[in-house]
Amino acid sequence: MLSGISSFAQRMPDVDSMYLSAKNIGFRGVYDTARMEMDTVLQYAPNYLDARTFIARTWSWENKFEKSRAQLKIVLDTDPKNYEALDALVDAFRWPNEIDTALAICEKAIALFPADTLFKYKKHEVIRQQRNVKLTTNQLLSDSFYMKGRALAFTGKYEEGRVWLDSSIKRDPYFFDAYILKARTFSWQKKYEEARPILNYVLLNDTLPSRRKDAYSALADVEMYASKNKTSRKICDTALSQYKKAVEFHKKKSITLANEDFYKEAIPELQLYLDSVKNDTASIKMMEDFKFKKLRNYAGAGWVRQMYNPKTTFAPWDFGNIEYGHRFRKVQSIGRINYAKRFGEQALQFEVDNYIKIFRGTTLFTNTGISNKNILYPRYRLGGEVYQNLWSKFDVSLGYHILFYQPDTIKETFHLMVGSIGYYYKKWWLSYRPVMVLQPYGKGSTTLSNTAQARWFHKSAYDYLTFIFAYANGAIGLNNPTAIVFGEKNFVKLQTIRFGIDFQRRLNTTVFGGLGAWSDYDEYSASKYRYRFTLTLNLKKVF
Repeated sequence: MLSGISSFAQRMPDVDSMYLSAKNIGFRGVYDTARMEMDTVLQYAPNYLDARTFIARTWSWENKFEKSRAQLKIVLDTDPKNYEALDALVDAFRWPNEIDTALAICEKAIALFPADTLFKYKKHEVIRQQRNVKLTTNQLLSDSFYMKGRALAFTGKYEEGRVWLDSSIKRDPYFFDAYILKARTFSWQKKYEEARPILNYVLLNDTLPSRRKDAYSALADVEMYASKNKTSRKICDTALSQYKKAVEFHKKKSITLANEDFYKEAIPELQLYLDSVKNDTASIKMMEDFKFKKLRNYAGAGWVRQMYNPKTTFAPWDFGNIEYGHRFRKVQSIGRINYAKRFGEQALQFEVDNYIKIFRGTTLFTNTGISNKNILYPRYRLGGEVYQNLWSKFDVSLGYHILFYQPDTIKETFHLMVGSIGYYYKKWWLSYRPVMVLQPYGKGSTTLSNTAQARWFHKSAYDYLTFIFAYANGAIGLNNPTAIVFGEKNFVKLQTIRFGIDFQRRLNTTVFGGLGAWSDYDEYSASKYRYRFTLTLNLKKVF
């Protein structure tokens, strides 16, 4: 019995593929064949309501509205809230000019789907038709196809939406709104080469000012999305020369300038837009962001105190730093003086960080440093790391650092491989960072330290809470909790486990403050452990 069921299942055709094939036949205008194929689908799957709805649409496209309504009645008797059937039913009454019934169906659909825009748009078109705006049958069909394609495109179903838009264009080759939307769907998929010729065709053939503005707007977006900001600005300038009151192009220009770090130039362009559109909340926030990012300098200071549980005799460790940073167009440079007090000794370290934009999404980080007492800091340090954004959700990095120690007569050079992977999810940033110390104790002794973070942005990109977990297994790491201890074998292998939390808040427009608390369980000599508690404080002023 089971084998018989399995055999039948294997012979069952793929009704979804049959449905899509029949629908494509219908879009080509071969309605009889399309209906035959849909009837075959219904033989295998009697409750395949989309197939029956499409049969109804083909009858409407042939002006046989009674047959269309009969099919749609079957669908709506089974499923009174069927979105597709209600959409088709509006057309089945609208096209033969039975306006009152079409409006009643629109109202019913709007009540069922209050957040949806399609039926609100359809209601507007029915009212327009009621006001004796005469449309040909092909224009009515084209408009219906366009609205369906529009609804699909705005829900992310770009390929399916373009099928409807192509059918709209086939019935009305001058329906330029369909061309523009089709181009936008390509740009949303980053298929810029396919979007450009469509928009250029519209600009070459369409004379209606409102649609030409829309085409210019879409083309400016295409170039902006493709990181061709100068080209996008030229398109905006062309549009503004023809339509001086089209202030939305000033906004687009401001964004392209900001994309290239020209915030000073972006501000007056955005202001021209806001002078006309005063209630655009998003643009007002954008202006605030531009004014902040126009500032190129910052100064900061921080302090860290590490204390041990009372059962040990270790004195607290203290660390401090002051820094100054300046942001050029493609480089941000930070000079820093670090202070450390450990093991009853004090030391200073001078270092310089640079963040260099190579191209969009790629940043090179470099670090150089020198210290006066390198038992607390390395005598010299040098390193670099490349950061790359991937698919807007991920970022990764890979780098190499060298730390050179020379306390007394001991000389040690450490080679570190570092990296990271981060993922953005809603208001969270999740990251993992390994640090590999290459053979600090001789052949085969490579160690690995690990840090995992979960950062929650609770208000803005500058206000966040970070949860930290770290496990270090090595003599030394980069920005990890492992201590450096000298013994007879120079550097002793240690282990540390850390749990921590950091908090940063934007105190006002240009001042930021942060607090942190960590707890470590670390090995201070072979098989001997202690608890370490850390408090951090930092403050930064941008100007």
